[in-house]
Amino acid sequence: MASFDIFLSEGAIRDIEDVVFYYNEKTTGLDFRFFSQVEASFKRISYNPYLYSLRYENIWCAGVWKFPFLVHFNIDITKKGILVIAVFSTYQKPLWEE
Repeated sequence: MASFDIFLSEGAIRDIEDVVFYYNEKTTGLDFRFFSQVEASFKRISYNPYLYSLRYENIWCAGVWKFPFLVHFNIDITKKGILVIAVFSTYQKPLWEE
């Protein structure tokens, strides 16, 4: 089965870095566990992006296993690519909802 390519926006990279830093300060090893679960989410998304829910006009969301975060992404079917827009805590309100 062919997969989609994953691309990360600067905002998504910043989101992930901020959470990794936060979890690094909280508990030893939690940052690595979070990052590995985010990578696993990207892999699952790349194989079947339509498995996840369309939450906004053109933004799909996938959960990060064992962490209260959602990966927000767009699907570009013509380029067979996924653009990760953000990785938000489920406790945050996404900027496009404000």
